[in-house]
Amino acid sequence: MNNPEISPDNNENSLRTILRAINFSQGQLSLIFLRCNYAKLRQQISAQIHQVSSIPIREITLTASTKSLYNQISQELGNEQPQALMISGLDSVKNIDVILSLSNQIREEFRKNFPFPILIWIDNQILKKIIRVAPDLESWGSILDFENDTEDLINLIRERTEEIFINDHIPSPQVYQEIEFASQDLQNRGAVINPEIQAGLDLAFGLREYQQDHLDHALNYYQKSGEFWQNYNNTPPALSRTLPLLRGGLERYGIILVKISLVYTRKAEINNDEDLENWQNSRNYLQQALEIFEKARRLDLVIQYINDLGEIFRHLKAWNDLENLAQKSLNLSENVETFHGKSVLSQIWLSQNYGFLAEVALENQDYLKANQYAQQAIDILTKIPNLPTQEYSQYRLFISRSQVGLGEIYAAIQTLETAKNQSYHQYNPKLYIAILEKLSFLYFQEKQYLKAFNLKQEKLQIEQQYGFRAFVGASYLNPQRQIINTPLPGEQREVENLENTATIAREISASGREQDVKRLRTRIAGTQHKLTVIHGQSGVGKSSILQGGLIPALQKEPIGERDAVPIYLRVYTNWIELLGESLKTETLKSTNDQLSPHSTDTIIQKLRKNADKYLLTVLIFDQFEEFFFVYTDKIQRKPFYDFFRICLDIPFVKIVLSLREDYLHYLLELDRLVDLTVTNNNILDKDIRYYLGNFSPPDATTVIQTLTEKTRFYLQAELITELVKELAGDMGEVRPIELQIVGTQLQTEQITTLAKYREFGNKEKVVEKFLEDVIKDCGSEHEQVARLLLYLLTDENNTRPLKTKDELVVQLPESENLDLVLILNIFVASGLVLLLPESPEDRYQLVHDYLVEFIRQQQGNELLAKLAQAKAELKQEKEARQIIETARIKAEARIKEGEKRLKLSSRLAAGFIVIAGISSVYSFNQFREADIAKQATKLEQAVVNVLRQFQVEELPSLVAAIQNGKTLKTLVKNSPLDKYPTISPIYALNNILDNIKERNQFQGHQDFVTSVSFSPDGKTIATGSWDNTARLWDLQGKLLQEFKGHQDSVWGVSFSPDGKTIATGSGDNTARLWDLQGNLLQEFKGHQDSVWGVSFSPDGKTIATGSGDNTARLWDLQGNLLQEFKGHQSVVYSVSFSPDGKTIATGSGDNTARLWDLQGKLLQEFKGHQDSVWGVSFSPDGKTIATASRDKTARLWDLQGKLLQEFKGHQDSVWGVSFSPDGKTIATGSGDNTARLWDLQGKLLQEFKGHQDSVWGVSFSPDG
Repeated sequence: MNNPEISPDNNENSLRTILRAINFSQGQLSLIFLRCNYAKLRQQISAQIHQVSSIPIREITLTASTKSLYNQISQELGNEQPQALMISGLDSVKNIDVILSLSNQIREEFRKNFPFPILIWIDNQILKKIIRVAPDLESWGSILDFENDTEDLINLIRERTEEIFINDHIPSPQVYQEIEFASQDLQNRGAVINPEIQAGLDLAFGLREYQQDHLDHALNYYQKSGEFWQNYNNTPPALSRTLPLLRGGLERYGIILVKISLVYTRKAEINNDEDLENWQNSRNYLQQALEIFEKARRLDLVIQYINDLGEIFRHLKAWNDLENLAQKSLNLSENVETFHGKSVLSQIWLSQNYGFLAEVALENQDYLKANQYAQQAIDILTKIPNLPTQEYSQYRLFISRSQVGLGEIYAAIQTLETAKNQSYHQYNPKLYIAILEKLSFLYFQEKQYLKAFNLKQEKLQIEQQYGFRAFVGASYLNPQRQIINTPLPGEQREVENLENTATIAREISASGREQDVKRLRTRIAGTQHKLTVIHGQSGVGKSSILQGGLIPALQKEPIGERDAVPIYLRVYTNWIELLGESLKTETLKSTNDQLSPHSTDTIIQKLRKNADKYLLTVLIFDQFEEFFFVYTDKIQRKPFYDFFRICLDIPFVKIVLSLREDYLHYLLELDRLVDLTVTNNNILDKDIRYYLGNFSPPDATTVIQTLTEKTRFYLQAELITELVKELAGDMGEVRPIELQIVGTQLQTEQITTLAKYREFGNKEKVVEKFLEDVIKDCGSEHEQVARLLLYLLTDENNTRPLKTKDELVVQLPESENLDLVLILNIFVASGLVLLLPESPEDRYQLVHDYLVEFIRQQQGNELLAKLAQAKAELKQEKEARQIIETARIKAEARIKEGEKRLKLSSRLAAGFIVIAGISSVYSFNQFREADIAKQATKLEQAVVNVLRQFQVEELPSLVAAIQNGKTLKTLVKNSPLDKYPTISPIYALNNILDNIKERNQFQGHQDFVTSVSFSPDGKTIATGSWDNTARLWDLQGKLLQEFKGHQDSVWGVSFSPDGKTIATGSGDNTARLWDLQGNLLQEFKGHQDSVWGVSFSPDGKTIATGSGDNTARLWDLQGNLLQEFKGHQSVVYSVSFSPDGKTIATGSGDNTARLWDLQGKLLQEFKGHQDSVWGVSFSPDGKTIATASRDKTARLWDLQGKLLQEFKGHQDSVWGVSFSPDGKTIATGSGDNTARLWDLQGKLLQEFKGHQDSVWGVSFSPDG
């Protein structure tokens, strides 16, 4: 055996003691705590122990995520029984107090199952924790110390601080702890710390304070360190050949100035970026640092920090300075490659400067140049392999702003949607918020009010989660989050794992609700509560306490020796699928089990497996009253009840139901239909129920104080007192939702003092302002309907009646109820109106009594008058329609009689006969004046011509008929209908409208219709929409079925050849297969971006999809991937099978279409379009291909890629193209709101006008 390296005497003695303990403790548990504060020394001593010990020692290293010491040892060892075990890494564990406490509780398990000596490395801090939270464990063990000598401690401090200076290194908590230990040990030994070492310590401690947002303390440390280095002229000794050298104190002083600049930047950020003084201070310090680096000819340091100055210029809106800096940086680009090569760092650095230039161009309103600069930045980033998509988001935001400036609103929306979908707020919440804000604004401008409102709500939630906003309005509280660093290129970081940064929401911690969270967690941890039913009034925060409190608490630390796996469900339309997906996602965080449960049997199997893997599964069913309104029949509900009963019998599965108090009685059905032994068939037992009430005034006060202080939205103490008093009212309780709504409005209006609050009014006035803002969210054209709707939700007794949608429709004028769903959705989501799920129809109610009086007093008389006027006009309109219908029947008979006579006489004579026939229907008894009679005769003659013209030219005749109607209106002025000199213009207009070729409108989607497809038998039509659904209609426009399940827009829809199934493609990156009853048959997963196009093969056995991930894919009907088609350089928007099913055509955003065989081989590329190819279609004989493009043209090609014909005429993008069944004509749909029909020589045959927005898809019926 080799002799070990000689150690200091005390270390040598401890080493010998360890060896004796290992030898004497064979066959029994012996805990030996090895106390050492320094990682390097621990490694040395560990190596020595292994070297001198005659007994092999097994090692286990704990990680930050370790939740149980006992479980970790058990899982690592399995059936192995080592002779000795050494454990390291305890200092890195995140929840060390919990681990130590749990180990103390189950210490007997250690004794029974681990009959061997266990050596555990600890430091001073861990020892203090063991004595405090695990005293019994400490009493079982012995403690041995290992220490560094004084020279090693000084070298450790110097080496650690040099890493900060030279590599801009951010130490880990363990390194900070080591530096602290070394400093304390030197002081305890009476060692003199020289000024150079002290300056390094001040830098390290300043950086630690900065990371903890103790900014004034950080400044104090930095300034002390800076004072030393500013006057230091010697060159510090090099400690390592691997570290580059900072030659003198002045350069180190420059580094300190950089750190001070960062402190002022952080101060400005905390003050919501509007603190110009701190931004200016940050600028001054950084400019000084850069001047020092330039003077010292340290170009590498200039390059390292110059772009930080650019970010400061952005916040100061110093656009000229920013432009000059960006140009200067670009001139340094060759030097960047000298220092860094063509590295990721140099490419990101370069793209950042083009981003600066793009923003300057935007401010100068040079939108084309801004677009080019931002695109250059993206082009640079695309060359970096595996770069996280987050890095593109800032530049996509710039591109969208440029597109708005260029008038390309739709393109801007799409760019922002891409930026949003590829961003994660955990990395850069402020950028994510900016994207949401811009996207919401554009949707509002485009009258997409619900989308705009939902994005506005999401923005509020993100601001609340990251502490930028004190209040969140009526939205659910979510867990607090911390910003994390963007992963490096190639670094794998699952999106789901980002959720682990969540902690309990501040509102819950501050309000006393944390006690509720602790009680609920205790119930779940215990053995006597398999089921918990949380109940309370609407608005008390049941969903918030689950999402923002209980779930983060369960995820934070284990329950006993088990990790808790909360499975949360709030939507019940497809509860089995949703529960299965949630179960798969959550358990993947704890295990590598890839099982995909999509039936109750497989879910139950998975729950039992979880129990075997030391997991405690908690099934949380929130807003459970919704379940009863989704499944209105007890037979439909029975499968859930059976599943519920089985789950209660599975070990280590707990269930939480949350529902409104007034729906508790619905649970009694469970007792009647299934045998719930666990609950003694008494599901409403007081031991099962958990009541959640309103805030007490003291709790409400604490909530307001905590939230406003944390976000620096400081409210005067007197204002808080007054506000809580008003919110509590006579009940003496504060509804959480009302507190949030009022708080949100105060923050929006920036009301921070009692004087300003009283000037504004009172609580009621604040809520009234909230009401007005919600009405504006509905859009200016809906404001009147929204106000009328609110009025209808009150009554003459100043109460809040419950009303169904149908009841509201009856009370609204027909012309004003079309947008009722939109307005109700916004009202409910804003918290202004309560949605009360009921069967057979939901009911709506105004949120609070005090709104009633305001609505009725302020708006009542005006609204009543308008409502009465609207009803009167509606009555007159109905009477007029009846008169017109009678006249139409009579006039039609006379015209037919005139047409018969026309065959027997000359054209002119026949004209007079027809005129006379029509005229005889309505005599001129009331209009004796000759000039009126003459005009009426001319008008009737014009009507005959219009009706003849309609047989050959529909649209021109419609225009002429409208003009005749206007002439008639001028002629009769305000005369009653029965006094009209002629009715024929009205009849002609009705006749044309009844017979024009646009047969039906299909109304029902809540957003743009993006795709349309006829069934093979031509009897039904399928549509896809931005509202995340597909729908099936008959030819009369009746809705037959709705296909729900996609989590994003449905871009493509296609019938199978047998007409029995429908395929859809969606922005949620999936395609889906459905039967005609709306049942999901299969989901096709694998694309990394939106699925834009979907198509069946002619034999119906395979499905092709095109995606935003630049690929097309071929699948069988079981969801198995058969082939991937790679080669396009941009989004694949469209995909189509040839009639023989042997080839596939694709259209792409790279301006090309391509032809492939089924093995993925490229057969032909079709080049010529000047912009994205949106649509592609085969002719029925398979010999030609038609394409539709954003360049406003469609084109016809042969299969060798030769252009046969170009179809020009559309004034906007051509979105869709389709051949007629006989292959002789082509239909196109365009963003110019028209569809057009062409022959194959490019001649326009027909233009179809009438749509109010883009025509996204065109499709022929099977009969053509």
